[in-house]
Amino acid sequence: MPEARSSSLVKKFYKHAGVKQVSKGYAVVLDGRSLKTPELNPVVVPTEALAVAVASEWQAQDKFIKRHSMPMVHSK
Repeated sequence: MPEARSSSLVKKFYKHAGVKQVSKGYAVVLDGRSLKTPELNPVVVPTEALAVAVASEWQAQDKFIKRHSMPMVHSK
C-alpha cells in the first residue's frame, strides 16, 4: 500500500458523487452534501454538464482520492 503513505492521498470518505440544482447553477454533492472549496464555499458551476463532469471525477475515485486524476477539480 505505498499509495496510502503519500501526503497527497486522502482516504475516500463518501460513497456517491452527484449533482443538485441550486439557485445559482448546479452543485456537486458527495453523499448528498455539498462539495466545498478550501475556503468552505460550495462548489457550484453554471451548467449541469460541467457539474456532471466534476461529479464523475469524484465518483471514479477508488480507496484513496487521487487529485492528480481529477483534471476538472485539481489545479495548482
